[in-house]
Amino acid sequence: MATLIPLVAEKRGATGKGVNRRLRNKGAIPAVLYGKGIDPLPLAVDPTALETAVDGPLGMNTLLELAIQEGGQAFEKRTALLKDYQIHPIKRSYVHADFVAIDITKPVKVRVPIEVTGRAQGVVDGGILQIIRRDLGIACLPTDIPASIMIDVTPLKIGASIHVGEVPLPSGARSTDEAGYTVATCVAPQVEKVAVAEAVPVEGEPGAVAAEGAEGEKAEGAAGAEGEKPAADKAAADKPEKKGKDKK
Repeated sequence: MATLIPLVAEKRGATGKGVNRRLRNKGAIPAVLYGKGIDPLPLAVDPTALETAVDGPLGMNTLLELAIQEGGQAFEKRTALLKDYQIHPIKRSYVHADFVAIDITKPVKVRVPIEVTGRAQGVVDGGILQIIRRDLGIACLPTDIPASIMIDVTPLKIGASIHVGEVPLPSGARSTDEAGYTVATCVAPQVEKVAVAEAVPVEGEPGAVAAEGAEGEKAEGAAGAEGEKPAADKAAADKPEKKGKDKK
């Protein structure tokens, strides 16, 4: 049976931003207790005491015994769960808390974290294990809330999945999530496609030498042609030079 963790709460009458600000300046935080059949009750709690109370293995599912006081005098006691809270963005400390009153003899709906065990067969074969859901919704007696739900992924092969309906739950608990929701799956590794670049001859390769030789020959041919004289000039150069007549 789960242990009830005591937490002192002070009943407060006034509400509003100004009241809440003064409350925080005094080292307390505003809180509200609500539940079936009761009117919302404004409270003030010590944030450090609250953090200590829910720091156990059950976390937010820790059963709390709220010792509610009014003016420093005992008012009433309520069994409750921490339903919601707000955290300071920088200090990371509680700034507001919501409690829900529960009947310890009736089932409650909670979310329980998943704890994965084993090494999937698909991972051994080169696949990748993907955890889709990190917690499961269940309904059970408050005293039977588990700290976590164990899932053995050892038999999971590539392409196979584990669904909510296949997860073994503690005795007396039932799932509140859809049975067909995927909890974990093992997928085949993705093969990265590498684009093949067009081959470009580099210095030292036969293709590059041949191309260079061809270009060299073309250059030499061009130089030779450039050095040759036009046909008319060549004919004039080959024609014998006429000499003048000798004087008698």
